[in-house]
This record gives sequence, C-alpha cells and structure tokens, in this order.
Amino acid sequence: MRTLHYILCLQLVSLLGSVRAEALEPSEQTKVTGYLNYGQSYNSNLKTAELDNASGRSASGQELEAQLALHWTPAQRWALDLGYRHQQNSWRDNSDFNTSLGLWSADLSYQAKWLTLGSSYHKADASLASEDFLGLDQYSLYMAKLWQQRYYLRLSLTQTDKDFTVLDDRDAKLQQLRSDFFAFSTDQQGFMQLGLAYQDEQTESELFDFRGPLIQLKASQQWRWFEQDHKVQFGWQWQHKDYQIAADAEKRQDRIQSWLMNWQWQLNNYLALTAQLEHQSSASNVPTADYSQNLAGMALRLSF
Repeated sequence: MRTLHYILCLQLVSLLGSVRAEALEPSEQTKVTGYLNYGQSYNSNLKTAELDNASGRSASGQELEAQLALHWTPAQRWALDLGYRHQQNSWRDNSDFNTSLGLWSADLSYQAKWLTLGSSYHKADASLASEDFLGLDQYSLYMAKLWQQRYYLRLSLTQTDKDFTVLDDRDAKLQQLRSDFFAFSTDQQGFMQLGLAYQDEQTESELFDFRGPLIQLKASQQWRWFEQDHKVQFGWQWQHKDYQIAADAEKRQDRIQSWLMNWQWQLNNYLALTAQLEHQSSASNVPTADYSQNLAGMALRLSF
C-alpha cells in the first residue's frame, strides 16, 4: 500500500506542478452540481455489506442521500473533480441495521494526445446502528481512450484499505485490476457497458483472504415522451470469491449475482422521480453467506 500511495503522491505533485506552470486558457471553467434524494425502500433480507450476517428479516424504511460536486478545468487538457456524498438508511423496527455513509472523492486527470491519464482518491466513513463501523481509503491510477465519439475504454489499478472499528480481524487491503468498455449509440442517448475485474483481498485474519474475478454488464437508454425525459438502466453482476484458507473441511467458495433495474422520470429541470428494483443471490458452502435478497425503492430527487 505504501508503494502505491507513494506513486500516487508523486503523480499528484507532478500534475499540480504542471498546472501551475501552464498559463490558464480562456476556456477555464468551474461547475458546481448537487442533488438531494429522499425515498422509501423495502428489503426482504436485511444484511450488512462486508459481513456475513443475512438476518432473514424483512423491513421497510427511509433513505436520504445528498451530494455536492465541483468540476474545475484549471488549464487546457486538465480536469479536477471534487465531491462529497452522504447517505443514510433507516429501517423500521430494525435499527441495528441502520447505516450512515460519508464519502469524499478527488479525481485529477490529463487529456494527452491519445489517452486520458488520471488518479483518484476516495475516503469513506460508515456507521452501523449509530456506531462507528468502517473507515476506507481508496487509491486509483487509470488510463482511458475515447474513439469515434462512440467507444470508450478505461483501465484502472485500485488499492483499498479497510479499517473496521471493532472487527480487527476483518481489516483488509484489496487490490483490483479492472477494465471497462462502453459502446454509445449514435444519438448518444444510450450505451452498453462491460466491466471485467480481478480482485485480491488480504485481511488480518487469513480466514477472510480471497481472490477472484468480477463481471459486470449494464445497458442504459434515454428517451423523451410527452415533453419529459426518461431513462432506464438494466444491470447484472457476477462475482466469484475463492477463499484461500479452509475454515472446516473445505475451502470457502462464494458466487454472488445481482440484477438491477433503475428508472428515472425527469419531471422538470430540477425534479425527478426514480424507482429501483434489485435482486441479489449468494451461493456459498458457508451457511451464513448463502442467501437471497430483494430490494425495491422509490424516491424524489431535487438536483441543480
């Protein structure tokens, strides 16, 4: 982790130094955006991400989410994106599964002649049942290429450091190599995405060390109907976690799939109605990690 962190710091210093050396172009731009999201949700099987604790209990609840983002082009070919997002989930009569997440992000990129080069940093703090639960730091290096204004390829190397407040044996370092390919429609109203990744997570307790592939597919389409914009997205993800140490007689194997459908109806320039359906299933030879889960939600979004 120190090596990757050192490389990222060197790159960031180099990038910022180059920005200061360049004369700012008239095209310098600053844009601030944000949104506030409030909705109702349903979960058929409450569980906590990062833990094998599917409860078998269903519940309905409320979700509140807000984000503020800044996009700045300090000089020609350079872009800096900063953001903060806060999300809260509250479940009726199941406060032990209430969660709160705060996420800071920074991304600096340079548009070279043939490629876009960049680095990013994310910092998250999560609480569970009103108690500190997880701190996360994520560092990424990436390169990307757009051609014919329709095809986009992005390659990234990411390291994530997880620090659990209580569960020290779950503290981990996750390394991921990932590629994402996008194909856009000729009218730029839709796209298809294929994501391929390989993950290797090393934890304080070797019982939770795993590695394995991840595949993600997504399709998105926008259209206009009765003078209002609509967008629908479909997604599928498959992940294989091959644990390295056998807890009992055999090594643990998890195969996780999820399906997602999301619809957004833009009522006017600032207000939108969103609906989401999701199904997730995990096939595992460890009983606590073998489960299925259905989620549904509807929300109102105010954006600027």
